[in-house]
Amino acid sequence: MKKRLLSLLLVLAIEIACFPFVSFASEVNEPDPSVQASSYEALELSGGMLNTSSLLSDTSTNLLNNPSFKLNLTGWSLGSGGGIVETVSTDSFSGVKSLHIKQTTTSEKNVYVLQDIPASAAEVYSLSCMAKQITGSSVELYLDFLDSAKQRISVYTKKLPVSTTWQPVQIYNKMAPNSTAYVRIWIWANIPTAIGTEAFVDDIKLSTGVLANSSFEQDLASWSYGNDGGIVETVTTDSFSGVKSLHIKRTTTSGSAYVFQDILATAAEVYSLSCMAKQITGSSVEVYLDFLNSAKQRISVYSARFPISSTWQSVKIENKIAPTNTAYVRIWVWTVNPPTIGTETFVDDIKLSTGLLANSSFEQDLASWSYGNDGGIVETVTTDSFSGVKSLHIKRTTTSGSAYVFQDIPATAAEVYSLSCMAKQITGSSVEVYLDFLNSAKQRISVYSARFPISSTWQSVRIENKIAPTNTAYVRIWVWTVNPPIVGTETFVDLLQLTNIQVSNKSLYDNMNRLNTIYLPTKTINYQYDSNGNLIKRTIN
Repeated sequence: MKKRLLSLLLVLAIEIACFPFVSFASEVNEPDPSVQASSYEALELSGGMLNTSSLLSDTSTNLLNNPSFKLNLTGWSLGSGGGIVETVSTDSFSGVKSLHIKQTTTSEKNVYVLQDIPASAAEVYSLSCMAKQITGSSVELYLDFLDSAKQRISVYTKKLPVSTTWQPVQIYNKMAPNSTAYVRIWIWANIPTAIGTEAFVDDIKLSTGVLANSSFEQDLASWSYGNDGGIVETVTTDSFSGVKSLHIKRTTTSGSAYVFQDILATAAEVYSLSCMAKQITGSSVEVYLDFLNSAKQRISVYSARFPISSTWQSVKIENKIAPTNTAYVRIWVWTVNPPTIGTETFVDDIKLSTGLLANSSFEQDLASWSYGNDGGIVETVTTDSFSGVKSLHIKRTTTSGSAYVFQDIPATAAEVYSLSCMAKQITGSSVEVYLDFLNSAKQRISVYSARFPISSTWQSVRIENKIAPTNTAYVRIWVWTVNPPIVGTETFVDLLQLTNIQVSNKSLYDNMNRLNTIYLPTKTINYQYDSNGNLIKRTIN
């Protein structure tokens, strides 16, 4: 009976894990990563230490030269053929000077400043500035990933708000794609720009790493911690990578033993957390992904338990959507109460990442998406969305031409990719989402598609567990109105998610402990595929 119950729980857990739109928040019943008054900063410890002085926003290094324009335009390249690009001392957010841009003609589009910084693929970059756009049309902040020839690979943008007061503008947690050699930072008066468009910019900051000091090579710098329940330290005696790792050991059943770090986050973004852990002995130690509002009060939380093992194990919390009003995400490593004295664990390489697709919920309109609209309307709207404020809206107005969006993402052969979205197709003929594997010349190798159902409510559409074939260099994600179309075909799309899993010999080793609320021993899940890469059988050992 117990074996049968366990089997049922495993099947249920796997099916839950495969459906990314169900939210399971595992609340914790102790003064730990659970609700604390109005702020976690109010944690009270008896005799222990709580270090909250160093968070990413304060400690991360600014990679830019002359970011506050104190040295005028030194370090910046500029184009001023269409207007004024200068520094002024009449208005600044901090210090003495700021950048001043003003468009004086529509015949030129080179009104900008830019700076190139050497960058590395797979690093995570964040960009922010303070801006005051007095009047006019679009002025934007750009985070632009370039190859060694300084050719664009991918780009992220954010419009400066029109305001008479200084406003923060932020592009957070963007992973540099394969072949990245530089990141280019732009302030650009975009075309078409109205004559008279005027903006001031100050305190531009470019930093790397979603998590600061994520491998503990700088000891506990940037981490807050509590150690009145045991030892919280870094050690050089055992690490997964580099020289050091985090070491936590419970020496008493009272008090706490943990580390945490707060990161600025954005509602409707998709976040994944992973780490390497080696828990030698004892009771539960867990990692938490904790979404907080602007007052650092909990909105929702997810957790994954470390397996007891004498070898390093991967622990993951994947594809969690930041809920409405999210302002921060807090990452914890916590020894759960009641603890066993002697509980001991090592932790290394904690990684926090956002979804593979840029602007996947269309909150930045069509930024980062290529599109074709000679066959109809392709736009973002605020009248209907599944999450956040905006969604993609496609409507066919003619039987000729095309209506679509697509985005190319660097990909790797032999990895497994899954694509999902929320869709509401009101009427008409076929609209489909495509998972398209391309070679280095962006020629198709293989493609998978899923058709949207006709429905007046939002529906989940998924393409799951497709292996990137040999010579894959990119995966292209399409939303496409299939020809021949019916005039009036209309659909809304939101929350596109692309995920990938590294595999070896088509066998996935998955720690079931990562599931929220259901804690199970480590299991091996074997996936069998046909010659086309379609999943045909899944077994649990």
